[in-house]
Amino acid sequence: MLSRVRSNYAGLPREVLVLTSVAFCVAVGFGMFMPVLTLFAKQFGVSDFAASLIVSLFAAARLLSTGPSAWMTNKFGEAKVLAAGLAIVSVTSVMVGFAHSYPEFLIWRTAGGLGSAMFTVSALALLLRVTPAHLRGRASGLYQGGFVLGNITGPGIGALFAFSLRVPFFVNAGMVLAATVVTLVMLLHARFAVEPQEPAAEDEPNPLENLRGFAGLMHGMRLPVYRVVVIAALVQGFVLYGMRNAVIPLFAVHELGGSSRLASLAFGLGSVSNALLLYRAGRTSDLRGRKPAFLLGAGGVLLGVTLLASPSHVSTFLISAVAFGVGGAFLGASMPAMLGDVTRGARGGVLIAVYQAASDLGTILGPFIGGAILEQTRSYTWTFGSGVALVAVMFLLGVRVPESRPRQHQATPTSAALPVD
Repeated sequence: MLSRVRSNYAGLPREVLVLTSVAFCVAVGFGMFMPVLTLFAKQFGVSDFAASLIVSLFAAARLLSTGPSAWMTNKFGEAKVLAAGLAIVSVTSVMVGFAHSYPEFLIWRTAGGLGSAMFTVSALALLLRVTPAHLRGRASGLYQGGFVLGNITGPGIGALFAFSLRVPFFVNAGMVLAATVVTLVMLLHARFAVEPQEPAAEDEPNPLENLRGFAGLMHGMRLPVYRVVVIAALVQGFVLYGMRNAVIPLFAVHELGGSSRLASLAFGLGSVSNALLLYRAGRTSDLRGRKPAFLLGAGGVLLGVTLLASPSHVSTFLISAVAFGVGGAFLGASMPAMLGDVTRGARGGVLIAVYQAASDLGTILGPFIGGAILEQTRSYTWTFGSGVALVAVMFLLGVRVPESRPRQHQATPTSAALPVD
């Protein structure tokens, strides 16, 4: 089995492994301090709302920083922006650890959102530029696996430092600083996988020109694959990262009569099933096509949220957690690969930024809208039912979208690809 895994990942550029290691370090640090983030804020004597506000402000800072991050990526290059973003995350983490008032804590944690956005946009841009088309699914799956394993490992490591609310921030800063050094040493001279371009007809503007900014975005929006990927990122952020994370703990306690342990078990099952299937999901995306992998992912998420909207039972609740993990694995392997098929090895800063911004926006809106529906209706069926409707639309769009995976050793058809800055 191990030899088969190695053979299927053979040929991946060294840069993909480095980016996966960096993602793991970032996720471990995030997993270490997230359980104590609101507790740290509460020690300043603020309300529960003020303590939880930091989560939304950080996400909002990420969202507002995606545009500048795309500009910097195009201007200075992926590796330099990646290293700078990691350095900002490291410094702000140290300053959060030293904070002695709530305003200090709020300012430095929110400022970390800029570094986080710089890291996210530039890392994905670099991943897609260095990876050949026939390996994009596996590269995306491996990269996502770095985050998943880091998120699983982080809380366990954080428990070792439970004697202090400040220490996890310093440990996180050290790990991210190490990732910064690795980036500067290993990625500054990355080799890009340039794919052959097809000339446009003489009477048409060349769609493969190095378009920038708003013009490049508008050209990208005319491509069905890119439109579906952006909508899917919004829905995935709303349902999988936003609504699910905010409402499931309440659902486990108030609807199922369980405890926070039941919610933790559900999240754990989802993470483990996601990690176990990322290899298979990436392979499916590369060998069978992005569309089948995308539909499997959308179908898994649709099953998970439908089970939550159905009559409540602990068994269906846990099955839904596994379904979310399966769906997240196939979406995580197929969607970045589809994005890479659109940019086709060229700088796609603005397209990647909008893709990431859609995911962040969904993550911000999910808890707010899901919480508002729950408060107004007092019904988890209606709350999760809104998620069912959104994921169903995403699935139907996936049914209609054309396959974007280029044939091995052949150029992608011009109508499905666009290198955009």
